[in-house]
This record gives sequence, structure tokens and C-alpha cells, in this order.
Amino acid sequence: MCSEPITNVDYKTGEITEFACRRCDECIATRRHGWVARAMAEKAVSPHTVCLTLTYDNATLENRDASEQFCYADVSSFIKRLSSACAYEAAKGNGGPRPSLRFLCAGEQGSRNGRCHWHLIIYSD
Repeated sequence: MCSEPITNVDYKTGEITEFACRRCDECIATRRHGWVARAMAEKAVSPHTVCLTLTYDNATLENRDASEQFCYADVSSFIKRLSSACAYEAAKGNGGPRPSLRFLCAGEQGSRNGRCHWHLIIYSD
């Protein structure tokens, strides 16, 4: 339960509604548990699961300003290349249907070297 809920009053109807703040420890824990549940449910229906980390090298970070450190377009292009490679291998092997790729990702800045990186969990059939 949220420790700092946001209260909204509809002055036309007098209805009072409370929303989670999404910033307190309880809200963050609730969101984290929700993502863990989604990941476990996806794992249950996916025959193949891979966890990996994509780390930027120092040269990449030197060419970007602080607002561009975590660039989701890099993850998106990686997934597109991976999907294309999987489709190519599937077509080359047995001509079966194109495999589907689903993923979860989270960006983080490393504490040891300070480099930005992405953690990915990739699910596939």
C-alpha cells in the first residue's frame, strides 16, 4: 500500500479518488514484484530464455553527452538484428515459421567502472 497516496477530488461529483505516488518504497516494491511476476509468467510459456548484458565501451560514452547515456535505440537495433538473424537461421534450416522474440530490459550504470549497460532477458519459441 502506498505510504504517500495522491488524492484527486472531482469537484463536479464530489468523488474522491486516491492514486499511488509511484515514488515511495512501497510503490517501488509493488512495481518490482509486478515485473518479476511478468518475467516468471513469460518464462513459463517460453521454451528458450537467455539473460545477457549489453555494456557500452568507454569510446561510446565519450562521444555522448549525459542525456544520451542510456539510448534505447541501441537496444531496439540489437533486438532487430537478433530477430533478423533468427529468421535467417530458421529459413535456412527448415523453412519453418519465423521465431518470435520477446524481451524485458533495464538500464543501469555500473558501480565499479561507471559504464552504462543494459540487462536483457530474451524469451523465444
